[in-house]
Amino acid sequence: MADSGNKRIQKFDSEGRFLTKWGTEGSGDGQFNWPFAIIVDSSGNVYVIDGVRIQKFDSNGKFLNKWGSWGFGDGQFCSLAGIGVDGSGKVYVADIGNSRIQKFDPDGKFLMKLGTGSITDGQLLRPSSVAIDSSGDVYVAEEINHRIQKFDSKGNFLLKWGSLGQDNGQFAGPWGIAIDSAGNVYVTDCYNYRIQKFDSEGKFLKKWGSQGEGDGQFSDTYGIAINKSGDVYVTDRTRIQKFDPNGKFLLKWGSWGQGDGQFAMPSDIAFDSSGDVYVADKNNHRIQKFDKNGKFLLKWGIQGTGDGEFQFPMGIATDSADNVYVADAWGYRIQKFDSEGKFLAKWGSQGSGDMEFKEPYDVAVSDSGYVYVVDCSAHRIKIYRSPDYKAVEPGNKQPVTWGHVKQTKLYQNYPNPFNPETWIPYQLGEDTKVEIRIYSSNGKLVRTLNLGNKQAGSYISREKSAYWDGKNEAGERVSSGIYFYTIQAGSYSDTKKMVITE
Repeated sequence: MADSGNKRIQKFDSEGRFLTKWGTEGSGDGQFNWPFAIIVDSSGNVYVIDGVRIQKFDSNGKFLNKWGSWGFGDGQFCSLAGIGVDGSGKVYVADIGNSRIQKFDPDGKFLMKLGTGSITDGQLLRPSSVAIDSSGDVYVAEEINHRIQKFDSKGNFLLKWGSLGQDNGQFAGPWGIAIDSAGNVYVTDCYNYRIQKFDSEGKFLKKWGSQGEGDGQFSDTYGIAINKSGDVYVTDRTRIQKFDPNGKFLLKWGSWGQGDGQFAMPSDIAFDSSGDVYVADKNNHRIQKFDKNGKFLLKWGIQGTGDGEFQFPMGIATDSADNVYVADAWGYRIQKFDSEGKFLAKWGSQGSGDMEFKEPYDVAVSDSGYVYVVDCSAHRIKIYRSPDYKAVEPGNKQPVTWGHVKQTKLYQNYPNPFNPETWIPYQLGEDTKVEIRIYSSNGKLVRTLNLGNKQAGSYISREKSAYWDGKNEAGERVSSGIYFYTIQAGSYSDTKKMVITE
Protein backbone atom coordinates (compact mmCIF):
# COMPACT_ATOMS: atom_id res chain seq x y z
CA MET A 1 0.00 0.00 0.00
CA ALA A 2 1.03 3.62 -0.60
CA ASP A 3 1.62 5.17 2.84
CA SER A 4 1.55 8.73 1.55
CA GLY A 5 2.06 10.64 4.77
CA ASN A 6 5.07 8.52 5.72
CA LYS A 7 6.55 8.67 2.19
CA ARG A 8 6.86 4.91 1.86
CA ILE A 9 5.38 1.70 0.50
CA GLN A 10 4.32 -1.06 2.89
CA LYS A 11 3.74 -4.70 1.90
CA PHE A 12 1.47 -7.16 3.71
CA ASP A 13 0.35 -10.71 3.08
CA SER A 14 -3.28 -11.66 2.40
CA GLU A 15 -3.92 -11.87 6.15
CA GLY A 16 -2.64 -8.39 6.78
CA ARG A 17 0.69 -9.42 8.27
CA PHE A 18 3.48 -6.93 7.65
CA LEU A 19 6.20 -8.20 5.28
CA THR A 20 8.42 -5.29 4.27
CA LYS A 21 8.56 -1.57 3.54
CA TRP A 22 10.67 0.81 1.48
CA GLY A 23 11.05 4.49 0.79
CA THR A 24 12.01 7.69 2.56
CA GLU A 25 11.19 11.33 1.89
CA GLY A 26 13.08 12.82 -1.05
CA SER A 27 13.40 13.06 -4.82
CA GLY A 28 16.02 10.37 -5.38
CA ASP A 29 15.52 6.91 -6.79
CA GLY A 30 13.35 4.93 -4.39
CA GLN A 31 12.45 8.04 -2.40
CA PHE A 32 9.03 9.66 -2.42
CA ASN A 33 7.53 13.13 -2.25
CA TRP A 34 3.89 12.01 -2.25
CA PRO A 35 3.18 8.38 -3.22
CA PHE A 36 -0.58 8.12 -3.61
CA ALA A 37 -1.39 5.39 -6.14
CA ILE A 38 0.08 1.94 -6.66
CA ILE A 39 -0.46 -1.01 -9.00
CA VAL A 40 1.19 -4.45 -9.31
CA ASP A 41 1.68 -6.26 -12.63
CA SER A 42 1.43 -10.01 -13.26
CA SER A 43 5.17 -10.41 -12.58
CA GLY A 44 4.91 -8.76 -9.18
CA ASN A 45 6.53 -5.50 -10.23
CA VAL A 46 5.22 -2.48 -8.36
CA TYR A 47 4.44 0.86 -10.07
CA VAL A 48 4.00 3.91 -7.85
CA ILE A 49 2.71 7.37 -8.75
CA ASP A 50 4.92 9.84 -6.90
CA GLY A 51 3.95 13.43 -7.69
CA VAL A 52 4.52 13.79 -11.45
CA ARG A 53 6.63 10.69 -11.96
CA ILE A 54 6.25 6.93 -12.01
CA GLN A 55 8.67 4.70 -10.09
CA LYS A 56 8.98 0.95 -10.71
CA PHE A 57 10.19 -1.61 -8.14
CA ASP A 58 10.38 -5.36 -7.91
CA SER A 59 8.18 -7.16 -5.38
CA ASN A 60 10.76 -6.64 -2.62
CA GLY A 61 11.13 -2.90 -3.16
CA LYS A 62 14.28 -2.92 -5.28
CA PHE A 63 14.29 0.18 -7.48
CA LEU A 64 14.11 -0.69 -11.19
CA ASN A 65 13.16 2.37 -13.21
CA LYS A 66 11.44 5.76 -13.24
CA TRP A 67 9.97 8.18 -15.79
CA GLY A 68 7.99 11.37 -16.01
CA SER A 69 8.32 15.05 -15.18
CA TRP A 70 6.01 18.04 -15.02
CA GLY A 71 4.88 19.32 -18.41
CA PHE A 72 2.59 18.87 -21.39
CA GLY A 73 4.67 16.71 -23.74
CA ASP A 74 4.58 12.96 -24.29
CA GLY A 75 5.78 11.24 -21.12
CA GLN A 76 5.23 14.37 -19.04
CA PHE A 77 2.44 14.91 -16.56
CA CYS A 78 0.50 17.83 -15.14
CA SER A 79 -1.64 16.21 -12.47
CA LEU A 80 -1.75 12.44 -12.02
CA ALA A 81 -4.84 10.65 -10.79
CA GLY A 82 -4.47 6.91 -11.31
CA ILE A 83 -2.48 4.07 -12.87
CA GLY A 84 -3.27 0.66 -14.33
CA VAL A 85 -1.47 -2.26 -15.99
CA ASP A 86 -2.96 -4.57 -18.64
CA GLY A 87 -2.26 -8.28 -19.14
CA SER A 88 0.70 -7.62 -21.44
CA GLY A 89 2.39 -5.28 -18.96
CA LYS A 90 1.46 -2.01 -20.66
CA VAL A 91 1.08 0.85 -18.18
CA TYR A 92 -1.78 3.35 -18.40
CA VAL A 93 -1.56 6.64 -16.51
CA ALA A 94 -4.45 9.07 -15.97
CA ASP A 95 -2.99 12.56 -16.50
CA ILE A 96 -6.05 14.61 -15.57
CA GLY A 97 -4.17 17.92 -15.63
CA ASN A 98 -3.64 17.37 -19.37
CA SER A 99 -7.06 15.67 -19.76
CA ARG A 100 -5.62 12.47 -21.21
CA ILE A 101 -4.49 8.91 -20.65
CA GLN A 102 -0.88 8.06 -21.54
CA LYS A 103 0.26 4.53 -22.36
CA PHE A 104 3.80 3.19 -21.76
CA ASP A 105 5.64 -0.08 -22.12
CA PRO A 106 6.85 -1.77 -18.89
CA ASP A 107 10.12 0.20 -19.04
CA GLY A 108 8.43 3.58 -19.31
CA LYS A 109 8.74 4.09 -23.06
CA PHE A 110 5.91 6.30 -24.30
CA LEU A 111 3.57 4.46 -26.69
CA MET A 112 0.45 6.57 -27.21
CA LYS A 113 -2.04 8.93 -25.61
CA LEU A 114 -5.82 9.06 -25.51
CA GLY A 115 -7.74 12.29 -25.22
CA THR A 116 -6.85 15.89 -25.96
CA GLY A 117 -8.74 17.84 -23.32
CA SER A 118 -10.51 19.93 -25.98
CA ILE A 119 -14.04 21.13 -25.37
CA THR A 120 -16.73 22.72 -27.47
CA ASP A 121 -15.89 25.76 -29.58
CA GLY A 122 -16.80 28.91 -27.71
CA GLN A 123 -16.49 27.36 -24.29
CA LEU A 124 -13.48 27.86 -22.07
CA LEU A 125 -11.31 25.72 -19.82
CA ARG A 126 -9.11 27.79 -17.48
CA PRO A 127 -8.64 30.84 -19.69
CA SER A 128 -5.45 32.69 -18.81
CA SER A 129 -5.57 36.03 -20.66
CA VAL A 130 -7.62 38.21 -22.97
CA ALA A 131 -6.88 40.88 -25.61
CA ILE A 132 -9.11 43.06 -27.78
CA ASP A 133 -8.34 44.29 -31.31
CA SER A 134 -9.34 47.62 -32.87
CA SER A 135 -12.53 46.07 -34.29
CA GLY A 136 -13.67 44.93 -30.86
CA ASP A 137 -12.99 41.24 -31.48
CA VAL A 138 -11.81 39.37 -28.41
CA TYR A 139 -8.96 36.83 -28.26
CA VAL A 140 -8.68 34.41 -25.33
CA ALA A 141 -5.71 32.17 -24.46
CA GLU A 142 -6.53 28.84 -22.82
CA GLU A 143 -3.59 27.41 -20.89
CA ILE A 144 -5.00 23.89 -20.46
CA ASN A 145 -6.54 23.52 -23.94
CA HIS A 146 -3.37 24.95 -25.56
CA ARG A 147 -5.30 27.13 -27.98
CA ILE A 148 -6.46 30.62 -28.86
CA GLN A 149 -10.14 31.36 -29.39
CA LYS A 150 -11.52 34.45 -31.13
CA PHE A 151 -14.96 35.94 -30.40
CA ASP A 152 -16.88 38.98 -31.51
CA SER A 153 -17.79 41.63 -28.95
CA LYS A 154 -21.00 39.79 -28.06
CA GLY A 155 -19.20 36.54 -27.27
CA ASN A 156 -20.06 34.73 -30.50
CA PHE A 157 -17.38 32.21 -31.43
CA LEU A 158 -15.46 33.11 -34.62
CA LEU A 159 -12.44 30.80 -34.88
CA LYS A 160 -9.72 28.96 -32.97
CA TRP A 161 -6.18 27.71 -33.49
CA GLY A 162 -3.55 25.76 -31.61
CA SER A 163 -3.01 22.36 -30.01
CA LEU A 164 -0.52 20.80 -27.63
CA GLY A 165 2.98 20.55 -29.12
CA GLN A 166 6.18 22.30 -30.10
CA ASP A 167 5.60 22.88 -33.83
CA ASN A 168 4.70 26.23 -35.33
CA GLY A 169 1.21 27.17 -34.21
CA GLN A 170 1.20 24.67 -31.37
CA PHE A 171 1.47 25.58 -27.69
CA ALA A 172 2.49 24.25 -24.31
CA GLY A 173 0.63 26.50 -21.92
CA PRO A 174 -0.18 29.70 -23.85
CA TRP A 175 -0.56 32.44 -21.27
CA GLY A 176 -0.20 36.05 -22.38
CA ILE A 177 -1.74 37.54 -25.52
CA ALA A 178 -1.37 40.94 -27.18
CA ILE A 179 -2.42 42.52 -30.49
CA ASP A 180 -0.55 45.14 -32.52
CA SER A 181 -2.05 47.97 -34.60
CA ALA A 182 -2.09 45.76 -37.70
CA GLY A 183 -4.15 43.11 -35.93
CA ASN A 184 -1.32 40.61 -35.52
CA VAL A 185 -1.56 38.40 -32.45
CA TYR A 186 1.42 37.70 -30.17
CA VAL A 187 1.27 34.82 -27.67
CA THR A 188 3.62 33.87 -24.84
CA ASP A 189 4.05 30.10 -25.34
CA CYS A 190 5.05 29.64 -21.72
CA TYR A 191 6.44 26.10 -21.46
CA ASN A 192 7.93 26.18 -24.96
CA TYR A 193 9.84 29.28 -23.78
CA ARG A 194 9.03 31.38 -26.85
CA ILE A 195 6.86 34.04 -28.40
CA GLN A 196 4.68 33.17 -31.40
CA LYS A 197 3.19 35.71 -33.81
CA PHE A 198 0.06 35.14 -35.92
CA ASP A 199 -2.21 37.16 -38.18
CA SER A 200 -5.78 37.86 -37.08
CA GLU A 201 -6.99 34.57 -38.60
CA GLY A 202 -4.47 32.46 -36.71
CA LYS A 203 -1.96 32.01 -39.54
CA PHE A 204 1.52 31.44 -38.11
CA LEU A 205 3.96 34.25 -38.97
CA LYS A 206 6.99 34.10 -36.71
CA LYS A 207 8.47 32.83 -33.46
CA TRP A 208 11.47 33.62 -31.27
CA GLY A 209 12.98 32.56 -27.98
CA SER A 210 14.33 29.46 -26.22
CA GLN A 211 14.83 28.33 -22.63
CA GLY A 212 17.55 30.20 -20.79
CA GLU A 213 18.52 33.45 -19.12
CA GLY A 214 20.32 35.15 -22.00
CA ASP A 215 19.02 38.03 -24.06
CA GLY A 216 16.00 36.84 -26.02
CA GLN A 217 15.68 33.67 -23.94
CA PHE A 218 12.97 32.98 -21.38
CA SER A 219 12.54 31.26 -18.02
CA ASP A 220 8.94 32.09 -17.08
CA THR A 221 7.30 34.15 -19.78
CA TYR A 222 3.73 35.15 -18.94
CA GLY A 223 2.76 38.74 -19.72
CA ILE A 224 3.13 40.48 -23.06
CA ALA A 225 2.17 43.94 -24.36
CA ILE A 226 2.83 46.04 -27.47
CA ASN A 227 3.28 49.81 -27.51
CA LYS A 228 2.23 52.27 -30.24
CA SER A 229 5.57 51.83 -32.02
CA GLY A 230 5.03 48.09 -32.28
CA ASP A 231 7.71 47.18 -29.76
CA VAL A 232 7.00 44.00 -27.81
CA TYR A 233 7.54 43.88 -24.04
CA VAL A 234 7.59 40.52 -22.24
CA THR A 235 7.70 39.66 -18.52
CA ASP A 236 10.22 36.93 -17.63
CA ARG A 237 10.55 35.79 -13.99
CA THR A 238 12.88 38.58 -12.77
CA ARG A 239 12.99 41.03 -15.66
CA ILE A 240 11.32 42.76 -18.58
CA GLN A 241 12.60 42.17 -22.12
CA LYS A 242 11.88 44.43 -25.10
CA PHE A 243 11.88 43.35 -28.77
CA ASP A 244 11.05 44.85 -32.14
CA PRO A 245 8.01 43.39 -34.00
CA ASN A 246 10.26 40.77 -35.64
CA GLY A 247 11.69 39.50 -32.37
CA LYS A 248 14.98 41.39 -32.42
CA PHE A 249 16.19 41.92 -28.85
CA LEU A 250 16.39 45.62 -27.90
CA LEU A 251 16.83 45.95 -24.13
CA LYS A 252 16.07 44.47 -20.72
CA TRP A 253 15.81 45.59 -17.12
CA GLY A 254 15.19 44.08 -13.72
CA SER A 255 16.57 41.47 -11.32
CA TRP A 256 15.20 39.36 -8.47
CA GLY A 257 14.32 41.33 -5.35
CA GLN A 258 12.04 43.81 -3.67
CA GLY A 259 13.86 47.02 -4.52
CA ASP A 260 12.76 49.62 -7.05
CA GLY A 261 13.04 48.10 -10.52
CA GLN A 262 13.40 44.58 -9.13
CA PHE A 263 10.79 41.86 -9.55
CA ALA A 264 9.44 38.64 -8.08
CA MET A 265 7.56 36.88 -10.89
CA PRO A 266 6.14 39.80 -12.88
CA SER A 267 2.95 38.52 -14.47
CA ASP A 268 1.61 41.22 -16.81
CA ILE A 269 2.41 44.52 -18.46
CA ALA A 270 0.55 47.53 -19.91
CA PHE A 271 1.20 50.99 -21.40
CA ASP A 272 -0.39 54.41 -21.04
CA SER A 273 -0.77 57.02 -23.78
CA SER A 274 2.71 58.42 -23.07
CA GLY A 275 4.37 55.05 -23.53
CA ASP A 276 5.10 54.55 -19.84
CA VAL A 277 5.16 50.92 -18.73
CA TYR A 278 3.13 49.42 -15.86
CA VAL A 279 4.14 46.01 -14.51
CA ALA A 280 2.12 43.73 -12.22
CA ASP A 281 4.90 42.56 -9.85
CA LYS A 282 2.89 39.56 -8.64
CA ASN A 283 4.86 38.06 -5.77
CA ASN A 284 5.83 41.49 -4.46
CA HIS A 285 2.12 42.43 -4.37
CA ARG A 286 2.63 45.75 -6.11
CA ILE A 287 2.55 47.72 -9.35
CA GLN A 288 5.69 49.34 -10.73
CA LYS A 289 5.80 52.09 -13.36
CA PHE A 290 8.71 52.76 -15.76
CA ASP A 291 9.41 54.86 -18.81
CA LYS A 292 9.71 53.06 -22.17
CA ASN A 293 13.44 52.43 -21.57
CA GLY A 294 12.99 50.84 -18.17
CA LYS A 295 13.73 53.84 -15.94
CA PHE A 296 11.91 53.42 -12.64
CA LEU A 297 9.25 56.10 -12.02
CA LEU A 298 7.05 55.00 -9.14
CA LYS A 299 5.36 52.07 -7.39
CA TRP A 300 2.30 51.36 -5.28
CA GLY A 301 0.81 48.49 -3.31
CA ILE A 302 1.66 46.10 -0.50
CA GLN A 303 0.24 42.71 0.44
CA GLY A 304 -3.21 43.02 1.94
CA THR A 305 -6.91 43.40 1.29
CA GLY A 306 -7.34 47.15 1.78
CA ASP A 307 -7.82 49.68 -0.98
CA GLY A 308 -4.64 49.84 -3.05
CA GLU A 309 -3.32 46.63 -1.51
CA PHE A 310 -2.99 43.35 -3.39
CA GLN A 311 -3.10 39.60 -3.00
CA PHE A 312 -1.05 38.52 -6.03
CA PRO A 313 -1.93 41.01 -8.80
CA MET A 314 -2.00 38.90 -11.99
CA GLY A 315 -3.33 41.13 -14.79
CA ILE A 316 -3.08 44.80 -15.65
CA ALA A 317 -4.58 47.08 -18.30
CA THR A 318 -5.05 50.78 -19.02
CA ASP A 319 -7.89 52.72 -20.65
CA SER A 320 -7.82 55.74 -22.97
CA ALA A 321 -7.80 58.09 -19.96
CA ASP A 322 -4.68 56.32 -18.58
CA ASN A 323 -6.55 54.78 -15.68
CA VAL A 324 -5.01 51.50 -14.54
CA TYR A 325 -7.06 48.35 -13.89
CA VAL A 326 -5.54 45.50 -11.87
CA ALA A 327 -6.84 41.92 -11.59
CA ASP A 328 -6.17 41.14 -7.93
CA ALA A 329 -6.27 37.34 -8.23
CA TRP A 330 -6.57 36.21 -4.62
CA GLY A 331 -8.19 39.42 -3.52
CA TYR A 332 -11.02 38.30 -5.85
CA ARG A 333 -11.53 41.78 -7.24
CA ILE A 334 -10.64 44.42 -9.81
CA GLN A 335 -9.06 47.63 -8.59
CA LYS A 336 -8.87 50.87 -10.57
CA PHE A 337 -6.23 53.60 -10.15
CA ASP A 338 -5.13 56.77 -11.89
CA SER A 339 -1.76 56.85 -13.65
CA GLU A 340 0.00 57.90 -10.43
CA GLY A 341 -1.38 55.00 -8.42
CA LYS A 342 -4.18 56.86 -6.66
CA PHE A 343 -6.97 54.43 -5.77
CA LEU A 344 -10.23 55.20 -7.58
CA ALA A 345 -12.60 52.23 -7.39
CA LYS A 346 -12.95 48.48 -6.84
CA TRP A 347 -15.47 45.73 -7.40
CA GLY A 348 -15.67 42.02 -6.76
CA SER A 349 -15.54 39.43 -3.99
CA GLN A 350 -15.10 35.68 -3.85
CA GLY A 351 -17.90 33.68 -5.44
CA SER A 352 -19.68 32.91 -8.70
CA GLY A 353 -22.18 35.75 -8.92
CA ASP A 354 -22.15 38.58 -11.47
CA MET A 355 -20.04 40.81 -9.25
CA GLU A 356 -17.92 37.96 -7.86
CA PHE A 357 -14.80 36.10 -9.02
CA LYS A 358 -13.10 32.78 -8.39
CA GLU A 359 -9.69 33.70 -9.84
CA PRO A 360 -9.49 36.96 -11.81
CA TYR A 361 -6.31 36.38 -13.83
CA ASP A 362 -6.39 39.09 -16.48
CA VAL A 363 -8.16 42.28 -17.42
CA ALA A 364 -8.48 44.26 -20.68
CA VAL A 365 -10.31 47.45 -21.62
CA SER A 366 -11.81 48.05 -25.08
CA ASP A 367 -11.76 51.38 -26.90
CA SER A 368 -15.44 51.79 -26.07
CA GLY A 369 -14.81 51.38 -22.36
CA TYR A 370 -15.87 47.80 -21.71
CA VAL A 371 -13.82 46.02 -19.06
CA TYR A 372 -13.15 42.33 -19.80
CA VAL A 373 -12.13 40.11 -16.87
CA VAL A 374 -10.74 36.58 -17.20
CA ASP A 375 -12.25 34.56 -14.33
CA CYS A 376 -9.93 31.57 -14.71
CA SER A 377 -11.29 28.92 -12.34
CA ALA A 378 -14.87 29.81 -13.31
CA HIS A 379 -13.94 29.16 -16.98
CA ARG A 380 -15.49 32.37 -18.23
CA ILE A 381 -15.04 35.96 -19.36
CA LYS A 382 -16.97 38.69 -17.57
CA ILE A 383 -17.66 42.07 -19.16
CA TYR A 384 -18.45 45.29 -17.31
CA ARG A 385 -19.60 48.59 -18.78
CA SER A 386 -18.01 51.82 -17.61
CA PRO A 387 -18.29 54.16 -20.62
CA ASP A 388 -17.44 57.39 -18.81
CA TYR A 389 -14.19 55.99 -17.34
CA LYS A 390 -15.13 57.41 -13.97
CA ALA A 391 -14.83 55.70 -10.63
CA VAL A 392 -18.31 54.21 -10.54
CA GLU A 393 -19.68 51.80 -8.01
CA PRO A 394 -20.30 48.17 -8.99
CA GLY A 395 -24.07 48.73 -9.03
CA ASN A 396 -23.68 51.03 -12.03
CA LYS A 397 -21.82 48.43 -14.04
CA GLN A 398 -23.73 46.01 -16.23
CA PRO A 399 -22.07 42.60 -16.20
CA VAL A 400 -22.24 40.10 -19.04
CA THR A 401 -20.85 36.58 -18.82
CA TRP A 402 -19.90 34.25 -21.65
CA GLY A 403 -17.61 31.34 -22.33
CA HIS A 404 -18.64 29.44 -19.21
CA VAL A 405 -18.27 25.67 -19.40
CA LYS A 406 -21.90 24.52 -19.39
CA GLN A 407 -21.52 20.75 -19.16
CA THR A 408 -22.06 18.81 -15.98
CA LYS A 409 -19.89 15.70 -15.99
CA LEU A 410 -18.92 12.79 -13.80
CA TYR A 411 -15.33 11.56 -14.12
CA GLN A 412 -13.57 8.33 -13.21
CA ASN A 413 -12.60 7.98 -9.58
CA TYR A 414 -8.92 7.89 -8.66
CA PRO A 415 -7.06 5.84 -7.80
CA ASN A 416 -8.96 2.96 -9.39
CA PRO A 417 -8.63 0.13 -8.40
CA PHE A 418 -8.17 1.39 -4.85
CA ASN A 419 -7.93 0.39 -1.21
CA PRO A 420 -8.94 1.84 1.19
CA GLU A 421 -9.98 5.28 -0.12
CA THR A 422 -10.75 7.08 -3.37
CA TRP A 423 -11.70 10.47 -4.80
CA ILE A 424 -14.53 11.09 -7.27
CA PRO A 425 -14.07 14.14 -9.54
CA TYR A 426 -16.93 15.93 -11.25
CA GLN A 427 -17.83 19.17 -13.00
CA LEU A 428 -20.94 21.34 -12.66
CA GLY A 429 -22.43 23.56 -15.32
CA GLU A 430 -24.67 25.35 -12.84
CA ASP A 431 -25.11 25.87 -9.13
CA THR A 432 -26.98 22.84 -7.78
CA LYS A 433 -27.29 20.28 -5.02
CA VAL A 434 -24.97 17.29 -5.49
CA GLU A 435 -25.38 13.77 -4.18
CA ILE A 436 -23.30 10.67 -4.95
CA ARG A 437 -24.63 7.19 -4.20
CA ILE A 438 -22.41 4.10 -4.10
CA TYR A 439 -23.84 0.68 -4.90
CA SER A 440 -22.55 -2.88 -4.71
CA SER A 441 -22.49 -5.02 -7.85
CA ASN A 442 -25.90 -6.51 -6.93
CA GLY A 443 -27.48 -3.06 -6.74
CA LYS A 444 -27.57 -2.64 -2.97
CA LEU A 445 -27.04 0.92 -1.74
CA VAL A 446 -23.78 1.04 0.24
CA ARG A 447 -23.21 4.71 0.98
CA THR A 448 -24.68 8.11 0.17
CA LEU A 449 -22.39 11.14 -0.06
CA ASN A 450 -24.46 14.28 0.44
CA LEU A 451 -22.22 17.05 -0.87
CA GLY A 452 -24.78 19.81 -0.44
CA ASN A 453 -25.21 22.84 -2.67
CA LYS A 454 -22.21 23.42 -4.93
CA GLN A 455 -21.34 26.31 -7.20
CA ALA A 456 -20.81 25.79 -10.92
CA GLY A 457 -17.21 24.86 -11.70
CA SER A 458 -14.69 22.03 -11.70
CA TYR A 459 -14.27 19.68 -8.74
CA ILE A 460 -11.39 17.68 -10.17
CA SER A 461 -8.47 18.20 -7.80
CA ARG A 462 -8.09 15.94 -4.76
CA GLU A 463 -8.96 18.86 -2.50
CA LYS A 464 -12.29 19.48 -4.26
CA SER A 465 -13.35 16.00 -5.41
CA ALA A 466 -15.87 13.92 -3.50
CA TYR A 467 -14.12 11.60 -1.05
CA TRP A 468 -15.10 8.05 -0.10
CA ASP A 469 -13.29 6.25 2.69
CA GLY A 470 -14.40 2.80 1.51
CA LYS A 471 -16.91 2.37 4.36
CA ASN A 472 -20.65 1.77 4.37
CA GLU A 473 -23.28 3.82 6.22
CA ALA A 474 -22.51 1.88 9.42
CA GLY A 475 -18.84 2.82 9.25
CA GLU A 476 -17.73 -0.69 8.32
CA ARG A 477 -15.04 -1.34 5.73
CA VAL A 478 -16.63 -2.86 2.62
CA SER A 479 -15.18 -5.94 0.97
CA SER A 480 -13.18 -6.00 -2.24
CA GLY A 481 -15.05 -6.21 -5.53
CA ILE A 482 -16.85 -4.15 -8.14
CA TYR A 483 -18.94 -1.13 -7.12
CA PHE A 484 -20.87 1.55 -8.97
CA TYR A 485 -21.23 5.23 -8.15
CA THR A 486 -24.00 7.52 -9.40
CA ILE A 487 -24.09 11.31 -9.28
CA GLN A 488 -27.30 13.30 -9.06
CA ALA A 489 -26.72 17.00 -9.78
CA GLY A 490 -29.97 18.76 -10.57
CA SER A 491 -31.45 16.95 -13.55
CA TYR A 492 -28.10 15.39 -14.46
CA SER A 493 -27.30 11.79 -13.55
CA ASP A 494 -24.48 9.45 -14.57
CA THR A 495 -22.95 6.21 -13.32
CA LYS A 496 -19.42 4.80 -13.42
CA LYS A 497 -17.72 1.65 -12.16
CA MET A 498 -14.94 1.34 -9.60
CA VAL A 499 -12.99 -1.54 -8.11
CA ILE A 500 -11.82 -2.15 -4.54
CA THR A 501 -8.83 -4.48 -4.28
CA GLU A 502 -7.64 -6.49 -1.34
